[in-house]
Amino acid sequence: MKYHFVITILGVFFSICTLSAQRTNATVVFKDGTHRAGLIKVVNTDELWFKNSGYAETEVFYFRSIDKILFNSNGEEIEIVRRYLKDSNRGILVERVYHGDVVLYKISNELRIDIPNFKKNNFFQLLGSTLDASSNAYFIGEDDQNTVQYLGQDSWAMTGLRKALKKYLENCPALVEKIKRNEFTEKEVVEIVAFYDEECN
Repeated sequence: MKYHFVITILGVFFSICTLSAQRTNATVVFKDGTHRAGLIKVVNTDELWFKNSGYAETEVFYFRSIDKILFNSNGEEIEIVRRYLKDSNRGILVERVYHGDVVLYKISNELRIDIPNFKKNNFFQLLGSTLDASSNAYFIGEDDQNTVQYLGQDSWAMTGLRKALKKYLENCPALVEKIKRNEFTEKEVVEIVAFYDEECN
């Protein structure tokens, strides 16, 4: 399906930009409860490279034995896990953004476009020659499951998140009604899932 291609591109972009561009200080938490803190670099959705320090020998860890990766971004702890797309064997690395009976994940995508100045003193030159854009691709799943369902993106070009959430969480009439009345914006994905978890379970 088309969305699988979109998710693959986003997943690769996320891994490269966040954890693969250079070695990142992080804590790897294993499924047996142990953890290792050091420098990591994600190779793909199956393995990562680990060093205790910049001069230590590189070790290879496989995601089948990893529970999660924790690292700090601008003072905020980010939790990365590997999940599988529903009805697919494709593994993706996602950030866990809400954890309850229902779990919400996202892949962040940031884009910077340089706009060339073709003429002197033109409109773009006055505003600046760089356009920054960002969007999040969201996924949802159950707490005890390792699979996730793709919901959509919160970018201006790809909407429909509320519609997807309304369908997924349709067993909560109060939430469905709030979504119908536009009490949640397209970007209030976490708030929608939190309302469901707190009021409908």
